[in-house]
Amino acid sequence: MSKNKAVIISSVVAVAIVAGAVGVLALHTKNNNQDQNVTLDSANASYENKQNTFAISSMIESNFDASDSQAMFERSDYVAIVHVDSIDGVDNYAEVINQPARVFTYGKFTVIDTFKGSLNEGETKNFYRVGGTMPFDKYCQHISEVECSKLEALNTDRKDVSYAVAGDIDIEQGKTYLAYLKKDEALRAVEGYTFQENQGGLREIQTAGGYSANSNIKVLNNFTGEWENLSDIVKQ
Repeated sequence: MSKNKAVIISSVVAVAIVAGAVGVLALHTKNNNQDQNVTLDSANASYENKQNTFAISSMIESNFDASDSQAMFERSDYVAIVHVDSIDGVDNYAEVINQPARVFTYGKFTVIDTFKGSLNEGETKNFYRVGGTMPFDKYCQHISEVECSKLEALNTDRKDVSYAVAGDIDIEQGKTYLAYLKKDEALRAVEGYTFQENQGGLREIQTAGGYSANSNIKVLNNFTGEWENLSDIVKQ
């Protein structure tokens, strides 16, 4: 595949991340128990001062039901059990296509079991995922001066910026997940895979007894909080 074609295809894959850097943003934050509304030049979100971070929660509109596991399976190019080996960094800039992006976390995972696509068991791959925490000054490097100034007025202590899609879970190093993925080359120069549909794309695996393809593995439903049988979610 040519480099230009790969970038075009990957740009489509990464649109949920990159698209967060455009549009009009209506913000809601609490300061000294007083509610304030602020308009910024970015994606739709709410802001809140927390103890150690300045938290941003973004609403993403979608006609797709990410709680539908069968639809998630069909929509994704790869479905696998993965172990998150490392979380290597957080950024808000897509260097390959030279554009600002929603805050995203990147790191490495190892494939434990695969149900769809050409990922091989035991392989280690790079991942990208919307959300993460990064230094305020670094965050400001890739947003407009006007937006940065407004954020500075709200985040007077210049705390770290924490970004997440509303209702989403945090990705945690050392945990094992059922992952719905697409290949992505549009964010960093290193080839990687993005977890799809935010809250529906990364589901924790209950691994107290270790993972075995033949055992009764439980998978967390991020929408209901219940543990479900893997065999009911992914037909093996």
